[in-house]
Amino acid sequence: MIKQGIIYFFEYLLMLMIILDFNTPYIYFPIIKNTVILLIIISAVVLILFNWRNLTLDAIAFTFLIIVGALFPFLNVYEGKTIAYIKLYFVILPLLLILTSSYMSEERESVSHLFIKFSNIVAVIAIISLFFWFLGSTLELIPSTAIIPNSWGHDKFIPTYFGIYFETQEAVAASGAESMIRNSGVFNEAPMYNMILCTALSVELFLRPRICIKRIILFTLTIITTISTTGLIFMFIVYAIKAYNSFASNYKLQMILLLPIFILMGVLSINNILDNKKETGEYSYNSRSHDIVKCIEVGIENPIAGVGIMYKAAYAESNFFGFSNSLFGVFAHGGFYFLLLYLFPFLIIPLILLLKYKNSSIGGILLSYFGVFSFTVSEYKVLTIFVIACSLSYWYFVVFKKRNNIISVTDFLY
Repeated sequence: MIKQGIIYFFEYLLMLMIILDFNTPYIYFPIIKNTVILLIIISAVVLILFNWRNLTLDAIAFTFLIIVGALFPFLNVYEGKTIAYIKLYFVILPLLLILTSSYMSEERESVSHLFIKFSNIVAVIAIISLFFWFLGSTLELIPSTAIIPNSWGHDKFIPTYFGIYFETQEAVAASGAESMIRNSGVFNEAPMYNMILCTALSVELFLRPRICIKRIILFTLTIITTISTTGLIFMFIVYAIKAYNSFASNYKLQMILLLPIFILMGVLSINNILDNKKETGEYSYNSRSHDIVKCIEVGIENPIAGVGIMYKAAYAESNFFGFSNSLFGVFAHGGFYFLLLYLFPFLIIPLILLLKYKNSSIGGILLSYFGVFSFTVSEYKVLTIFVIACSLSYWYFVVFKKRNNIISVTDFLY
Protein backbone atom coordinates (compact mmCIF):
# COMPACT_ATOMS: atom_id res chain seq x y z
CA MET A 1 0.00 0.00 0.00
CA ILE A 2 2.88 2.38 0.75
CA LYS A 3 4.46 1.67 -2.63
CA GLN A 4 1.15 2.22 -4.43
CA GLY A 5 0.64 5.46 -2.50
CA ILE A 6 4.05 6.74 -3.58
CA ILE A 7 3.31 5.82 -7.20
CA TYR A 8 -0.06 7.59 -7.06
CA PHE A 9 1.57 10.68 -5.54
CA PHE A 10 4.19 10.98 -8.28
CA GLU A 11 1.66 10.23 -11.02
CA TYR A 12 -0.54 13.07 -9.81
CA LEU A 13 2.51 15.31 -9.33
CA LEU A 14 3.65 14.58 -12.88
CA MET A 15 0.27 15.41 -14.41
CA LEU A 16 -0.14 18.53 -12.24
CA MET A 17 3.27 19.87 -13.29
CA ILE A 18 2.47 19.11 -16.95
CA ILE A 19 -0.71 21.18 -16.58
CA LEU A 20 1.11 24.06 -14.87
CA ASP A 21 3.68 24.06 -17.67
CA PHE A 22 0.89 24.57 -20.19
CA ASN A 23 1.07 28.38 -20.51
CA THR A 24 0.08 29.41 -17.00
CA PRO A 25 1.07 32.77 -15.47
CA TYR A 26 3.08 30.93 -12.82
CA ILE A 27 5.86 29.95 -15.21
CA TYR A 28 6.70 33.59 -15.96
CA PHE A 29 8.62 33.43 -12.69
CA PRO A 30 11.93 31.66 -13.54
CA ILE A 31 12.18 29.87 -10.20
CA ILE A 32 8.68 28.39 -10.63
CA LYS A 33 9.30 27.46 -14.27
CA ASN A 34 12.56 25.69 -13.42
CA THR A 35 10.91 23.95 -10.47
CA VAL A 36 8.05 22.71 -12.66
CA ILE A 37 10.45 21.24 -15.23
CA LEU A 38 12.62 19.71 -12.50
CA LEU A 39 9.60 18.07 -10.82
CA ILE A 40 8.47 16.68 -14.19
CA ILE A 41 11.88 15.07 -14.66
CA ILE A 42 12.05 13.80 -11.06
CA SER A 43 8.51 12.37 -11.21
CA ALA A 44 9.25 10.59 -14.49
CA VAL A 45 12.50 9.11 -13.16
CA VAL A 46 10.86 7.91 -9.91
CA LEU A 47 7.97 6.27 -11.80
CA ILE A 48 10.40 4.62 -14.22
CA LEU A 49 12.33 3.15 -11.28
CA PHE A 50 9.10 1.72 -9.87
CA ASN A 51 8.25 0.14 -13.26
CA TRP A 52 11.72 -0.83 -14.46
CA ARG A 53 10.83 -4.55 -14.52
CA ASN A 54 8.45 -3.86 -17.42
CA LEU A 55 11.19 -2.28 -19.53
CA THR A 56 12.77 -4.27 -22.35
CA LEU A 57 15.78 -3.76 -24.57
CA ASP A 58 13.36 -3.15 -27.42
CA ALA A 59 11.79 -0.23 -25.55
CA ILE A 60 15.21 1.29 -24.86
CA ALA A 61 16.26 0.76 -28.49
CA PHE A 62 13.04 2.40 -29.66
CA THR A 63 13.70 5.40 -27.41
CA PHE A 64 17.25 5.63 -28.75
CA LEU A 65 15.86 5.77 -32.30
CA ILE A 66 13.68 8.73 -31.32
CA ILE A 67 16.72 10.53 -29.86
CA VAL A 68 18.63 9.93 -33.09
CA GLY A 69 15.68 11.27 -35.04
CA ALA A 70 15.80 14.48 -32.98
CA LEU A 71 19.42 15.14 -33.97
CA PHE A 72 18.65 16.57 -37.42
CA PRO A 73 16.26 19.31 -36.19
CA PHE A 74 18.81 20.11 -33.46
CA LEU A 75 21.10 21.45 -36.19
CA ASN A 76 18.51 24.12 -36.98
CA VAL A 77 17.43 25.29 -33.55
CA TYR A 78 16.67 29.02 -33.40
CA GLU A 79 19.25 31.24 -31.75
CA GLY A 80 19.08 31.12 -27.96
CA LYS A 81 16.79 28.06 -27.85
CA THR A 82 19.43 25.32 -27.74
CA ILE A 83 19.04 24.55 -24.03
CA ALA A 84 15.24 24.55 -24.30
CA TYR A 85 15.41 22.09 -27.23
CA ILE A 86 17.79 19.77 -25.36
CA LYS A 87 15.56 19.73 -22.27
CA LEU A 88 12.42 19.03 -24.29
CA TYR A 89 13.55 16.57 -26.96
CA PHE A 90 16.70 14.98 -25.49
CA VAL A 91 15.62 14.77 -21.84
CA ILE A 92 11.86 15.02 -21.32
CA LEU A 93 10.69 13.20 -24.48
CA PRO A 94 12.98 10.16 -23.94
CA LEU A 95 12.06 10.01 -20.23
CA LEU A 96 8.33 10.17 -20.96
CA LEU A 97 8.71 7.62 -23.75
CA ILE A 98 10.53 5.21 -21.43
CA LEU A 99 7.96 5.90 -18.71
CA THR A 100 4.94 5.24 -20.92
CA SER A 101 6.66 2.18 -22.38
CA SER A 102 7.22 0.85 -18.86
CA TYR A 103 3.47 1.11 -18.26
CA MET A 104 2.81 -1.16 -21.21
CA SER A 105 2.60 -4.88 -20.48
CA GLU A 106 0.61 -7.88 -21.60
CA GLU A 107 -1.76 -7.31 -18.66
CA ARG A 108 -2.34 -3.56 -18.94
CA GLU A 109 -1.54 -2.48 -22.50
CA SER A 110 -2.42 1.07 -21.52
CA VAL A 111 -1.37 4.34 -19.91
CA SER A 112 -5.02 5.27 -19.45
CA HIS A 113 -4.76 5.84 -15.69
CA LEU A 114 -2.27 8.68 -16.31
CA PHE A 115 -4.81 10.37 -18.58
CA ILE A 116 -7.54 9.75 -16.00
CA LYS A 117 -5.44 11.43 -13.29
CA PHE A 118 -4.99 14.35 -15.70
CA SER A 119 -8.77 14.57 -16.08
CA ASN A 120 -9.26 14.40 -12.30
CA ILE A 121 -6.98 17.40 -11.77
CA VAL A 122 -8.66 19.36 -14.58
CA ALA A 123 -12.05 18.67 -12.98
CA VAL A 124 -10.90 20.43 -9.79
CA ILE A 125 -9.54 23.36 -11.82
CA ALA A 126 -12.85 23.55 -13.72
CA ILE A 127 -14.93 23.68 -10.53
CA ILE A 128 -12.76 26.45 -9.08
CA SER A 129 -12.79 28.45 -12.32
CA LEU A 130 -16.57 28.20 -12.72
CA PHE A 131 -17.03 29.44 -9.14
CA PHE A 132 -14.85 32.53 -9.57
CA TRP A 133 -15.93 33.17 -13.17
CA PHE A 134 -19.62 33.21 -12.22
CA LEU A 135 -19.48 34.97 -8.84
CA GLY A 136 -16.43 37.13 -9.57
CA SER A 137 -15.95 37.89 -13.27
CA THR A 138 -19.63 37.78 -14.27
CA LEU A 139 -21.74 38.85 -11.27
CA GLU A 140 -18.89 40.77 -9.59
CA LEU A 141 -20.00 39.59 -6.15
CA ILE A 142 -16.43 38.56 -5.25
CA PRO A 143 -13.65 41.12 -5.81
CA SER A 144 -10.27 40.10 -7.19
CA THR A 145 -7.59 39.74 -4.53
CA ALA A 146 -4.54 40.97 -6.44
CA ILE A 147 -3.16 42.17 -9.77
CA ILE A 148 -0.11 40.49 -11.28
CA PRO A 149 2.11 41.29 -14.31
CA ASN A 150 1.62 39.18 -17.42
CA SER A 151 3.36 39.31 -20.79
CA TRP A 152 1.22 36.91 -22.82
CA GLY A 153 0.83 38.69 -26.18
CA HIS A 154 1.93 41.99 -24.67
CA ASP A 155 2.86 43.36 -21.26
CA LYS A 156 -0.12 43.99 -19.01
CA PHE A 157 -1.52 43.46 -15.53
CA ILE A 158 -4.25 40.89 -14.91
CA PRO A 159 -6.58 40.44 -11.89
CA THR A 160 -6.37 37.21 -9.94
CA TYR A 161 -8.47 35.52 -7.28
CA PHE A 162 -6.16 34.03 -4.62
CA GLY A 163 -3.74 32.98 -7.37
CA ILE A 164 -6.00 30.11 -8.46
CA TYR A 165 -8.06 31.94 -11.10
CA PHE A 166 -7.04 34.72 -13.52
CA GLU A 167 -8.96 37.23 -15.65
CA THR A 168 -7.02 37.53 -18.87
CA GLN A 169 -9.42 38.25 -21.75
CA GLU A 170 -12.77 39.65 -22.81
CA ALA A 171 -14.90 38.46 -25.72
CA VAL A 172 -18.36 38.72 -27.26
CA ALA A 173 -20.23 35.43 -27.11
CA ALA A 174 -22.83 36.27 -29.79
CA SER A 175 -23.60 39.00 -32.27
CA GLY A 176 -25.18 41.99 -30.53
CA ALA A 177 -24.20 40.82 -27.05
CA GLU A 178 -22.01 42.77 -24.63
CA SER A 179 -18.42 41.77 -24.06
CA MET A 180 -17.72 39.54 -21.07
CA ILE A 181 -14.75 38.04 -19.28
CA ARG A 182 -13.70 34.69 -20.71
CA ASN A 183 -13.04 31.86 -18.29
CA SER A 184 -9.26 31.36 -18.43
CA GLY A 185 -8.89 29.29 -15.28
CA VAL A 186 -5.21 29.29 -14.30
CA PHE A 187 -3.98 29.86 -17.85
CA ASN A 188 -2.69 32.83 -19.81
CA GLU A 189 -5.68 32.88 -22.13
CA ALA A 190 -8.98 31.11 -22.69
CA PRO A 191 -7.83 29.07 -25.76
CA MET A 192 -5.09 27.46 -23.63
CA TYR A 193 -7.66 26.53 -20.98
CA ASN A 194 -10.00 25.30 -23.70
CA MET A 195 -7.38 22.88 -24.99
CA ILE A 196 -6.86 21.44 -21.52
CA LEU A 197 -10.63 21.09 -21.05
CA CYS A 198 -11.14 19.48 -24.48
CA THR A 199 -8.39 16.95 -23.71
CA ALA A 200 -10.04 16.11 -20.37
CA LEU A 201 -13.43 15.81 -22.07
CA SER A 202 -12.01 13.37 -24.63
CA VAL A 203 -10.61 11.31 -21.75
CA GLU A 204 -14.09 11.10 -20.24
CA LEU A 205 -15.74 10.20 -23.54
CA PHE A 206 -13.21 7.75 -24.95
CA LEU A 207 -10.97 6.43 -22.18
CA ARG A 208 -12.60 6.33 -18.74
CA PRO A 209 -14.05 2.82 -18.20
CA ARG A 210 -17.35 4.17 -16.90
CA ILE A 211 -18.79 7.36 -18.35
CA CYS A 212 -19.40 9.97 -15.66
CA ILE A 213 -22.20 12.29 -16.78
CA LYS A 214 -21.37 14.85 -14.07
CA ARG A 215 -17.82 15.26 -15.34
CA ILE A 216 -18.97 15.52 -18.94
CA ILE A 217 -21.47 18.24 -17.99
CA LEU A 218 -18.78 20.03 -15.94
CA PHE A 219 -16.29 20.09 -18.81
CA THR A 220 -18.96 21.03 -21.34
CA LEU A 221 -20.16 24.03 -19.30
CA THR A 222 -16.60 25.16 -18.63
CA ILE A 223 -15.66 24.95 -22.32
CA ILE A 224 -18.68 27.13 -23.13
CA THR A 225 -17.52 29.77 -20.61
CA THR A 226 -14.15 30.01 -22.38
CA ILE A 227 -16.09 31.38 -25.42
CA SER A 228 -13.78 29.40 -27.69
CA THR A 229 -14.82 28.66 -31.27
CA THR A 230 -12.39 25.75 -31.33
CA GLY A 231 -14.04 24.35 -28.21
CA LEU A 232 -17.56 24.58 -29.64
CA ILE A 233 -16.54 22.87 -32.88
CA PHE A 234 -14.60 20.23 -30.92
CA MET A 235 -17.60 19.41 -28.74
CA PHE A 236 -19.92 19.22 -31.74
CA ILE A 237 -17.62 16.76 -33.52
CA VAL A 238 -16.81 14.47 -30.55
CA TYR A 239 -20.42 14.33 -29.39
CA ALA A 240 -21.56 13.55 -32.93
CA ILE A 241 -18.98 10.75 -33.23
CA LYS A 242 -19.91 9.35 -29.83
CA ALA A 243 -23.61 9.41 -30.65
CA TYR A 244 -23.04 7.86 -34.07
CA ASN A 245 -20.98 5.02 -32.57
CA SER A 246 -23.60 4.36 -29.91
CA PHE A 247 -26.51 4.16 -32.36
CA ALA A 248 -24.52 2.44 -35.11
CA SER A 249 -23.97 -0.62 -32.92
CA ASN A 250 -27.74 -1.26 -32.90
CA TYR A 251 -28.91 0.45 -36.09
CA LYS A 252 -25.98 0.02 -38.44
CA LEU A 253 -27.87 0.12 -41.76
CA GLN A 254 -30.04 3.09 -40.73
CA MET A 255 -27.00 5.06 -39.57
CA ILE A 256 -25.16 4.40 -42.83
CA LEU A 257 -28.15 5.71 -44.79
CA LEU A 258 -28.44 8.77 -42.55
CA LEU A 259 -24.68 9.49 -42.54
CA PRO A 260 -24.78 11.95 -45.52
CA ILE A 261 -27.52 13.94 -43.76
CA PHE A 262 -25.50 14.06 -40.53
CA ILE A 263 -22.41 15.22 -42.42
CA LEU A 264 -24.40 17.98 -44.15
CA MET A 265 -25.89 19.08 -40.83
CA GLY A 266 -22.44 19.08 -39.30
CA VAL A 267 -20.96 21.21 -42.07
CA LEU A 268 -23.81 23.71 -41.79
CA SER A 269 -23.54 23.88 -38.01
CA ILE A 270 -19.77 24.41 -38.06
CA ASN A 271 -20.19 27.03 -40.78
CA ASN A 272 -22.73 28.81 -38.58
CA ILE A 273 -20.27 28.79 -35.67
CA LEU A 274 -17.56 30.25 -37.90
CA ASP A 275 -19.92 32.92 -39.24
CA ASN A 276 -20.71 33.94 -35.67
CA LYS A 277 -16.96 34.09 -35.00
CA LYS A 278 -16.54 36.43 -37.98
CA GLU A 279 -19.19 38.77 -36.62
CA THR A 280 -18.12 38.75 -32.96
CA GLY A 281 -14.36 38.43 -33.34
CA GLU A 282 -13.45 39.53 -36.83
CA TYR A 283 -9.91 40.57 -35.87
CA SER A 284 -9.24 37.24 -34.15
CA TYR A 285 -10.69 35.29 -37.08
CA ASN A 286 -8.71 37.24 -39.68
CA SER A 287 -5.45 37.16 -37.72
CA ARG A 288 -5.72 33.39 -37.26
CA SER A 289 -6.43 32.88 -40.98
CA HIS A 290 -3.55 35.17 -41.93
CA ASP A 291 -1.24 33.35 -39.51
CA ILE A 292 -2.04 29.93 -41.01
CA VAL A 293 -1.44 31.22 -44.54
CA LYS A 294 1.83 32.86 -43.46
CA CYS A 295 3.04 29.64 -41.81
CA ILE A 296 2.28 27.63 -44.94
CA GLU A 297 4.12 30.17 -47.12
CA VAL A 298 7.18 30.12 -44.86
CA GLY A 299 7.13 26.32 -44.71
CA ILE A 300 6.95 25.99 -48.49
CA GLU A 301 9.86 28.40 -48.83
CA ASN A 302 11.89 26.32 -46.34
CA PRO A 303 10.47 22.79 -46.80
CA ILE A 304 13.43 20.75 -45.49
CA ALA A 305 14.45 22.35 -42.21
CA GLY A 306 12.16 25.37 -41.80
CA VAL A 307 13.33 28.71 -40.44
CA GLY A 308 14.42 27.39 -37.05
CA ILE A 309 13.00 25.19 -34.31
CA MET A 310 11.35 27.23 -31.54
CA TYR A 311 11.46 30.31 -33.77
CA LYS A 312 10.24 33.39 -31.94
CA ALA A 313 9.94 36.86 -33.43
CA ALA A 314 8.91 40.00 -31.57
CA TYR A 315 5.15 40.52 -31.43
CA ALA A 316 5.27 43.74 -33.47
CA GLU A 317 7.55 42.43 -36.24
CA SER A 318 6.17 41.83 -39.73
CA ASN A 319 7.58 38.28 -39.79
CA PHE A 320 5.72 37.33 -36.60
CA PHE A 321 3.87 34.07 -37.29
CA GLY A 322 2.91 30.82 -35.61
CA PHE A 323 1.09 32.66 -32.80
CA SER A 324 -2.33 31.05 -33.26
CA ASN A 325 -1.72 27.40 -34.17
CA SER A 326 0.70 24.53 -33.72
CA LEU A 327 0.41 22.34 -36.82
CA PHE A 328 1.29 24.96 -39.40
CA GLY A 329 3.73 26.63 -37.00
CA VAL A 330 5.66 23.35 -36.73
CA PHE A 331 5.83 23.18 -40.53
CA ALA A 332 7.20 26.73 -40.73
CA HIS A 333 9.69 26.18 -37.92
CA GLY A 334 11.05 22.77 -38.92
CA GLY A 335 9.82 21.86 -42.38
CA PHE A 336 8.38 18.49 -43.40
CA TYR A 337 10.84 16.49 -41.31
CA PHE A 338 9.92 18.18 -38.02
CA LEU A 339 6.24 18.14 -38.97
CA LEU A 340 6.39 14.34 -39.24
CA LEU A 341 7.29 14.12 -35.53
CA TYR A 342 3.82 15.48 -34.77
CA LEU A 343 1.77 14.07 -37.65
CA PHE A 344 2.92 10.48 -37.09
CA PRO A 345 1.77 10.15 -33.44
CA PHE A 346 -1.25 12.46 -33.73
CA LEU A 347 -2.70 11.35 -37.07
CA ILE A 348 -1.07 8.27 -38.59
CA ILE A 349 -0.82 6.13 -35.43
CA PRO A 350 -4.42 6.74 -34.27
CA LEU A 351 -5.71 5.92 -37.75
CA ILE A 352 -3.74 2.66 -37.64
CA LEU A 353 -5.14 1.88 -34.19
CA LEU A 354 -8.68 2.70 -35.28
CA LEU A 355 -8.75 1.04 -38.69
CA LYS A 356 -6.51 -1.98 -38.20
CA TYR A 357 -6.71 -2.76 -34.49
CA LYS A 358 -10.21 -1.37 -33.81
CA ASN A 359 -8.96 0.55 -30.77
CA SER A 360 -11.31 3.52 -30.43
CA SER A 361 -10.17 4.55 -26.94
CA ILE A 362 -6.56 5.65 -27.37
CA GLY A 363 -7.21 6.38 -31.05
CA GLY A 364 -10.06 8.73 -30.11
CA ILE A 365 -7.89 10.51 -27.54
CA LEU A 366 -5.04 11.06 -30.01
CA LEU A 367 -7.28 12.33 -32.82
CA SER A 368 -9.09 14.61 -30.37
CA TYR A 369 -5.81 16.08 -29.20
CA PHE A 370 -4.69 16.50 -32.80
CA GLY A 371 -7.82 18.55 -33.52
CA VAL A 372 -7.32 21.13 -30.78
CA PHE A 373 -3.51 21.00 -31.13
CA SER A 374 -3.75 22.06 -34.77
CA PHE A 375 -5.37 25.39 -33.91
CA THR A 376 -3.80 26.17 -30.52
CA VAL A 377 -0.20 27.12 -29.76
CA SER A 378 1.11 24.10 -27.86
CA GLU A 379 3.82 22.42 -29.94
CA TYR A 380 6.59 23.01 -27.41
CA LYS A 381 4.66 22.23 -24.24
CA VAL A 382 5.31 19.15 -22.12
CA LEU A 383 1.68 18.05 -22.41
CA THR A 384 2.08 17.71 -26.17
CA ILE A 385 5.35 15.81 -25.68
CA PHE A 386 3.59 13.53 -23.18
CA VAL A 387 0.81 12.72 -25.65
CA ILE A 388 3.43 12.05 -28.33
CA ALA A 389 5.22 9.67 -25.96
CA CYS A 390 1.96 7.87 -25.14
CA SER A 391 1.14 7.47 -28.82
CA LEU A 392 4.59 6.17 -29.76
CA SER A 393 4.79 3.74 -26.84
CA TYR A 394 1.29 2.40 -27.50
CA TRP A 395 2.07 1.97 -31.20
CA TYR A 396 5.36 0.27 -30.35
CA PHE A 397 3.63 -2.16 -28.00
CA VAL A 398 0.73 -3.00 -30.30
CA VAL A 399 2.68 -3.28 -33.55
CA PHE A 400 6.19 -4.38 -32.60
CA LYS A 401 6.09 -5.96 -29.14
CA LYS A 402 5.30 -9.41 -30.55
CA ARG A 403 1.60 -8.98 -29.99
CA ASN A 404 -0.10 -11.55 -32.17
CA ASN A 405 3.39 -12.86 -33.01
CA ILE A 406 4.41 -9.67 -34.82
CA ILE A 407 8.15 -8.94 -35.02
CA SER A 408 9.97 -6.90 -32.40
CA VAL A 409 11.73 -3.59 -32.98
CA THR A 410 15.18 -5.19 -33.07
CA ASP A 411 14.00 -7.79 -35.57
CA PHE A 412 12.41 -5.03 -37.63
CA LEU A 413 15.64 -3.01 -37.68
CA TYR A 414 17.63 -6.10 -38.67
